[in-house]
Amino acid sequence: MESNEIIQELTPLGEHDLLYVADRHKVCCDFPLHRHNLFELNFVEHGAGCERFVGDSVETLDEYDLVLIAAPNLEHAWTQGQCTSTDIHEITVQFYLDPSSGFLSTNPFRSIQKMFERAQRGLAFPMAAIMSVYSRLSRLASIPCGFEAAMEWMYILHELSKYDDARELSSSSFAQVRTTSESRRVARVKEYVSAHYMEEIRLEQLAAMVSMSPTAFSRFFKLRTGKSLSDYIVDVRLGVAWDNIPLTDEMLQVARQARAICFGSLAQRSEVSRRTIHAFLDAAPSVALRVFDINLRQHWYTADVIAESLNRANILKINDEELDVVATMLLGVASEPGKLIAEDPEKTRAVCRDLIAKYDLRMLILTCGAIGSYVFTDTAESYVATPKVKVADTVGAGDSFTATFVAQILLGKTIPDAHRKAVQVSAFVCTQAGAMPVLPDELK
Repeated sequence: MESNEIIQELTPLGEHDLLYVADRHKVCCDFPLHRHNLFELNFVEHGAGCERFVGDSVETLDEYDLVLIAAPNLEHAWTQGQCTSTDIHEITVQFYLDPSSGFLSTNPFRSIQKMFERAQRGLAFPMAAIMSVYSRLSRLASIPCGFEAAMEWMYILHELSKYDDARELSSSSFAQVRTTSESRRVARVKEYVSAHYMEEIRLEQLAAMVSMSPTAFSRFFKLRTGKSLSDYIVDVRLGVAWDNIPLTDEMLQVARQARAICFGSLAQRSEVSRRTIHAFLDAAPSVALRVFDINLRQHWYTADVIAESLNRANILKINDEELDVVATMLLGVASEPGKLIAEDPEKTRAVCRDLIAKYDLRMLILTCGAIGSYVFTDTAESYVATPKVKVADTVGAGDSFTATFVAQILLGKTIPDAHRKAVQVSAFVCTQAGAMPVLPDELK
């Protein structure tokens, strides 16, 4: 930024007001570096290339940005940077809720209280969170500041509090956030796991490090992180592997003989692995099936990653919630407030066929959970309702659907036949414990 001067903002929020909402369209992003004694939620749309400053965090924005600041006087700014848009949409909500107040510490609001604690450093939300509140946030500015606005605002905060993968921005020292003894325990364990993830790590060992019993520490760790210790260790190990996939001659030899390749977006979160996946796909025969089984988790995706993947794919597999995100990012099509695109059959067909046409796809597979699934081509569609079964474990259901469908297509089956078999196998997997049960003969 050109100036180091920090402006102390005088906000328009009155003494008895709950919140102040500003909804504006601008030709440039010109928030100066400022601070104030209120909390703030700031949304930016069409701001790719703008720069965001929160404490000592500086980041370049993608098309959408949503940040919560719950530390009075934490300096922040949004500046033009390299943005070329002439229609930047900003919604700013300024408010104050005492995180230590009685009602926030009650069970229904505890997730919001926890979010506020993290937002003392500034909290950047992933695209899935942004899309979940997009319509309500747009509507908020038109609601008179009364009871209805208060309820809508609490809903938005509650919805955002579900996203544990929101990223803390500023360092704790800069934001003057006090680290509690409990969070120091978690930080110490995470530091140890990061340094020793290749070794055997035992619960008893980690519990002893922080002077707790194994049972108490196991519950404590999950309460503080939202994950069991074993899941956290697996995520660390998989993350290191995913982020460093090397390209080898052996891999390229396999690619040149491949008849089908399935790849996702999560494994492309690092540039190293993304380049390897792209090279593998580029080396495959032109007739090979390239299935982009999209996985929009956390903040590990951008519009560019999705578009580049679709340009290399000839089949897209996507679920109903992901369809809303992709339609907004790549087609500029938004869902109606409180309604998924997939709930409108005509709009669903239009969006799916637009994606097929734009990225020259052979097929688009859309799964809608317990309702059913579609397979679209440029001229036809197949729909199969999801069978009603007694669910034991949903792990592996999506992958078994994809694997079965691809295998059936490679065997020369029609799309409707392949679709029905994929649904049958996926439903069976849901009735079994574990991701890879043995299939009965009638499903083989």
